[in-house]
Amino acid sequence: MRKVVARDRAFADTDPHHRTPRQRSASMIVAAILGLALLAAMLIASTHEASSSPLTPSSYSIWPNSVVPRVPADSDTNRVEVGTRFRVSQAGYITHLRFYKSSQNSGPQVGKLWSSSGKLLARATFPTSSGAGWRTVALATPVPVPAGSEYVVSYLAPAGRYADDVDVFANGAAVKSHALTAYRGVYSYGGGFPTQTWRNSNYYVDVVFATNETS
Repeated sequence: MRKVVARDRAFADTDPHHRTPRQRSASMIVAAILGLALLAAMLIASTHEASSSPLTPSSYSIWPNSVVPRVPADSDTNRVEVGTRFRVSQAGYITHLRFYKSSQNSGPQVGKLWSSSGKLLARATFPTSSGAGWRTVALATPVPVPAGSEYVVSYLAPAGRYADDVDVFANGAAVKSHALTAYRGVYSYGGGFPTQTWRNSNYYVDVVFATNETS
């Protein structure tokens, strides 16, 4: 009888599936630690994914107010309409017109929004101001714009001295901000719908796009 017990105990000691209470407790602790580590890794990955995918704001422009042109005041003093051709990839509204004004750019400046073929859709006169920086004027009625449409935003600089950075749109380059993509700077001496280009210039003429009319 003793031999049988000894034989069973020897078998139990060498059986890989047999675990003592102490061994089972240690295994449970290891499993718990691994589970907590996996959960922490999943939470970190989830947080990183959320932070790398910010929500689209309800209204925005092509260029932020922090942008300052390299050449804020061109030496040209002629009366000229300068603008930006841009496309819209999401339906929404154009609520404001904007441009970067140098301290030498005297007014009054009149902003305009055109269809891609040259139909005048809206216009507004910018308030008289001195100094340099971005100037914004609200449209009397927001202009609805469908997804996939293209427009020109411009303003008349009656005495020139407009912002002008060359080669911004060279080799098909574009400036994108959410649903807005600017891809060409255009001008027209004397005023009217601007269609001419020079050295892929950017004249820093902009809009405010809103996802709904009241944004």
